[in-house]
Amino acid sequence: MIEMISPFPAQVKRSNPTKPQSMDWSLVTGEPLDLNQFVAFVSDPSAGAISTFSGVTRNNFNGKAVKKLEYEAYVPMAVKKIEVGVCMAQCIHYSCLQPIQEIITEIKSRWDVCKVAIGHRTGVVNVGEPSVVIAVSSAHRRASLEVRIV
Repeated sequence: MIEMISPFPAQVKRSNPTKPQSMDWSLVTGEPLDLNQFVAFVSDPSAGAISTFSGVTRNNFNGKAVKKLEYEAYVPMAVKKIEVGVCMAQCIHYSCLQPIQEIITEIKSRWDVCKVAIGHRTGVVNVGEPSVVIAVSSAHRRASLEVRIV
């Protein structure tokens, strides 16, 4: 089992300086990602909305059959900088070289959200299984629904 959990405080200046800084969560693991775990983490008494994204392995790419994807990462570095080798295709919705912490910082600087949790799988990810999970909570639905990772 490969697992690296890294909660870290947000490092952005908020428009409301009296609003407490939350803890966010990044996870790189060889185990299946459990969406409910990410939802539970971003749950917050001040949040009225939680939005999620699951990037799952599909059964085709460019007209060719896909049975699985395989991700590799040097785990101690991966939370800071995802350098994932994808055997089949790069089908995740953000740059493989963009650090997870940088993604979270960008989300928190662009949208008024409470907490962010991002998980990425390593190893074999079969068709239908998530390789990326993102959960975002916010006081109102608009902010969490507007978050886009591209």
